[in-house]
Amino acid sequence: MLDKLKLGNMLLAMLLLVGSISLLPAAAPTQKFETHRFDSQPGDTLVVENDYGRVRVSAWANAYTEVRVRTIANEETQLGNVSVVAQKSGSKLFIQAYFYDYRAETVYLDIHLPAQTNVIVWGANAAVEATQIEGFVRAQTLTGFITGEDLKSSASLLTETGNILYRATVQPQGDVRLESTQGDVNCRVQKDLNLRGWIRAGGKLSWNQELEMTRGALEKQLGVGGPLLMANSQEGNVTFKIEDSMQPQTRVEPAFPDPPEEDQPQQTSTTAPSKGSPPVLIHGEMPEEPHSEGPVAAQPTPRGPRPVPVSTAPADSNAGGSYSLKVNVDWVYVNASVRDRYTNRAVPNLVKDDFLIYEDGVEQNISHLDTNEAPFNLLLLLDVSGSTKSYMDLIKEASVGFTQQIKSTDRVALATFNSRTRLAQDFTNDREEVGNAIRRIKSGGGTAFYDALDRCIHRYMRDVEGRKAVVVFTDGVDNQLTGDYSNGSQINFRDLYRGIQEEDTLIYTIFLDTEAEHGMAGGSPAGGIGGVIDIIFGRRGPSGVPGGGWGGDPAYDEARRELEMIADQTGGRMYAPRDARDLHQIYREIAEDLRIQYTLGYHSMNANQDGEWREIDVRIRNRDDLAVRARKGYYGNRGG
Repeated sequence: MLDKLKLGNMLLAMLLLVGSISLLPAAAPTQKFETHRFDSQPGDTLVVENDYGRVRVSAWANAYTEVRVRTIANEETQLGNVSVVAQKSGSKLFIQAYFYDYRAETVYLDIHLPAQTNVIVWGANAAVEATQIEGFVRAQTLTGFITGEDLKSSASLLTETGNILYRATVQPQGDVRLESTQGDVNCRVQKDLNLRGWIRAGGKLSWNQELEMTRGALEKQLGVGGPLLMANSQEGNVTFKIEDSMQPQTRVEPAFPDPPEEDQPQQTSTTAPSKGSPPVLIHGEMPEEPHSEGPVAAQPTPRGPRPVPVSTAPADSNAGGSYSLKVNVDWVYVNASVRDRYTNRAVPNLVKDDFLIYEDGVEQNISHLDTNEAPFNLLLLLDVSGSTKSYMDLIKEASVGFTQQIKSTDRVALATFNSRTRLAQDFTNDREEVGNAIRRIKSGGGTAFYDALDRCIHRYMRDVEGRKAVVVFTDGVDNQLTGDYSNGSQINFRDLYRGIQEEDTLIYTIFLDTEAEHGMAGGSPAGGIGGVIDIIFGRRGPSGVPGGGWGGDPAYDEARRELEMIADQTGGRMYAPRDARDLHQIYREIAEDLRIQYTLGYHSMNANQDGEWREIDVRIRNRDDLAVRARKGYYGNRGG
């Protein structure tokens, strides 16, 4: 009995000892911080790979990109198990985290960049957040939670077992795809937006607390028209909630040291670290060929885009609206169109006090408002390449109808393109002459879209005075995007876009997805992470989803993004009809848009003659039911 008592006391003592050890405070984790900065241009693409930790990407007003890296390990010696490489090559910025001998290390990436940057993120287990990005967003994880908030272009947020939260208080201009295999998808959308919802859930499906079901799918319309929002979980729940008003989410920011001094920037590695595997690029994308001086490292002093002087021809404030965007010293004139969010109709009869205009976030004093009645010079640019051949009869019919809907005082020209661009009809008021030119169109050949649009703006419209607009109809896939350079453009998209930024031409783009014509799309929405990966890596695309395919071929996805950027920059709009038969309605909307236009004039409060990019934001005062479209900015004058 005594021996048993002694044995019991010994066991009790051992348990107390183990308990006391477990109660000892854990050693604080070791952290390492670094910061990198890069020059940025509108249309650049950020490519991130991080398997453990977090990737947070958000837009800011600065013209450069800042990458803050926080590496966390249990012991200081384990910090050597992780390295983060940041390098820029051409228009792509690559951020990649390498884990060599993983022992629970994590990497937090907080990235601030200009809004017009495209974002691609891959992370096996990392949480991903993207906020207020105007370029396209593509994010994929295996287990990580994905959050997308106020993404203004197209977005694809895909995960296997993680959850997805999508919040929208601003109107997205491109389709949105949210898909999880096993996790939940939660959509919170402000009620004044226009979206076509397609929702499917393997668990519980809820639409705004009005409709609940278990295992099912539904289509719903929010507002009038708008892009497609697809929310899909094979096994999880999908919730769609519409709210009267929403506030940005409150986030607790981690402690982070101040960025390095400008005269002592942290250097950026331009090659992969010596140990471990070489970089694995996401989406199979290779970086653009660097210039002869090699990859571009982080710059010590952030700078905006390379300045290019704009026209300084005098702008007469009483010219009756014969301008679109002009700069005279520090005077700026901007065309704007306004539509009712609920009816999608153009809104006439607004007055100066109805408008607010901001330049680089600073409210400006509007000195001039004109309701434009001056005629438009409209150039209709039609894709007649082989990819549009089966739709050509419908294209011709709708295009002839469009020329008859615009005002008789508007002058119309017609240009066509395949591998080459041709001015089929110069500017004229004779509708019959234009109609005959459209009917004579024949299709065939390759697609050199960039060259065609550049030629129209800088040659065919170069000497045209007054208000100018281009309406482009195309599948947008320049043969450059498919690697067929012999039939593609000589100019690249980056240079085309920069040229568009410097012009005052309003551009509407109509994107018809002809991917199915090439046998690249087919089937129903991809199921499981295998289908998700196929879509991300461009192996197939679910054309069975209402609204067309999701870009099984990366070239079509890229083409659509580029058309969105072009239209959005100039104050126009991109349309993506489900079918060529929808062209008639689209042309009616564009004709109405051109009839009801406003010109705002203000004296810029920024007196610097620095030639830098200045962002313009036009709003309607106290009218959430109205949406305004206007040019996104201009390059200021350069002094001297």
